[in-house]
Amino acid sequence: MLLEADLTNGAFGAMPKFNHFHTRDIEQARLWGQSVFCQNELTNLDTLSPVDANMCYRKFGKLGLGKISYGGDVTISPEEFDTFYLVQMPLQGGERIDSNGQSTYISQSVGCVLNAQHQVRIHHSANTKKLFLRVGRDLLEKQCGQHLGRGMPLQVEFDTALRLNSPTGKRWMRTMSWLVANMNDDEVSDSPLLTAQIEHMVAAMLLECQHSNRSEEFLDDSQKITPSFVRRAEQYLEEHASEPITICDIAEYVGVSTR
Repeated sequence: MLLEADLTNGAFGAMPKFNHFHTRDIEQARLWGQSVFCQNELTNLDTLSPVDANMCYRKFGKLGLGKISYGGDVTISPEEFDTFYLVQMPLQGGERIDSNGQSTYISQSVGCVLNAQHQVRIHHSANTKKLFLRVGRDLLEKQCGQHLGRGMPLQVEFDTALRLNSPTGKRWMRTMSWLVANMNDDEVSDSPLLTAQIEHMVAAMLLECQHSNRSEEFLDDSQKITPSFVRRAEQYLEEHASEPITICDIAEYVGVSTR
């Protein structure tokens, strides 16, 4: 398993199976960001020094994980995130995130979750390195709806600040450490069953660890599973035993929450 120190020092060499990219050209750095995230404007605030962008990234089903640094002070103005949520975890330095009229300062103790369909502006400080996780909007919102037994995807609005030094934040970072290690494993990446399970585990962990507009609903224990639903679940398992099914697939079939 990847050591916690590897995440803390932000060593790009800890991700040998990831695609690596390095440039001192700001337009090339912008285009790389566009290919991973979305259309964006990238402005170098230090006119005396070029950017020194180091990035690595790997897509894993509906997840995408990577590390990024621009070397100097830059401002990133992405277009609206439409198809994904973005979790950012500084490993060194920090950023200011402007979203919905509020500013959030992130560092090694405070990360952030950028919501789908929100406009943001990122002020990246010199010598900042960060780990980031892209989570497909369809994956997360479908899992939220299934967990609450609604039978349909539910939009989730996370709080921006992610307290990495809290008990839940430390649990989240341990999950990221495990995910980095597993995304460096070719056998895991080639398994549809494990890919589906990991996708749903990470989405569930984000819903559990980060406060959102759905958090109070997750605390409601009123929904119970009856024996008839269990029998239907068993039937589904028997009929689909050779497929990469997940808990969410079963819950959707029987019409109950994942709890």
